[in-house]
Amino acid sequence: MEIIEITKRTPSLIEQLVVVWEKSIKATHLFLSAGEVEEIKKYVPQALNRIAHLIIARDESSRPVAFMGIECIVSLIFNISVTSIMKRQMKLSDKGISAFLWHLPFGNATVF
Repeated sequence: MEIIEITKRTPSLIEQLVVVWEKSIKATHLFLSAGEVEEIKKYVPQALNRIAHLIIARDESSRPVAFMGIECIVSLIFNISVTSIMKRQMKLSDKGISAFLWHLPFGNATVF
């Protein structure tokens, strides 16, 4: 396994990462319907191309098996007031806030 930062994002790589994203979402986000996953999936290539730092893990065959996007490095401390600000600014539901906060300790929270 190799972990690298991607500097050149080819259409082929983006397609492979969308597949990785979709498999991960379907395995972990059971609260999303198939239609919701398909709707969100439309925006994934754009997000992958725009994120400042794209880090991927590749297997022995050089196929992407995981990725992480980092826009900026910040320390996040959440409390009730921050959560309410997020809801207003990002228009997230309680379920969306919970999902976002759950991802933070794992380093894979991404907001489109």
